[in-house]
Amino acid sequence: MRQAYPAAAVSVWAQDEHRLGLLPVIRRVWAPQGQRPTAHVQRQYRWLYVSGFVRPRTGQSWWGLLPTVTTSASLGRQPAERLWGLVDEPVANQAFPDVPAPQAVLVDRCRTLAADLQRLKAHTCFHRCPPEPLPSIPL
Repeated sequence: MRQAYPAAAVSVWAQDEHRLGLLPVIRRVWAPQGQRPTAHVQRQYRWLYVSGFVRPRTGQSWWGLLPTVTTSASLGRQPAERLWGLVDEPVANQAFPDVPAPQAVLVDRCRTLAADLQRLKAHTCFHRCPPEPLPSIPL
């Protein structure tokens, strides 16, 4: 590749998919002592997939909401897997009547995360992330 494109810039991105749907993301909540919190649940197995691409060195990201995913691009534990806790925050402990209902919430969340480069970089840029090679410029 270097010979074919000597001046090309190379960047390293990580990708993963996350399934969300009518079964809610359950998280712990505070409740008054002696009272149990109520969690409403839709027991239907219908899903929406969030696909996230992140450039760990800079925090740049690209997001997509998909109705289905047919193949997995996961190769072990990627840095992108740490995105899903951030994506889940606005939908945690909520029940939705149908699959399109959480889409607006997820679109807003993905836009918010895409604008927060430092937060994404902090969640995905590990010491083991490969450095991005500098383009070789012929002299």
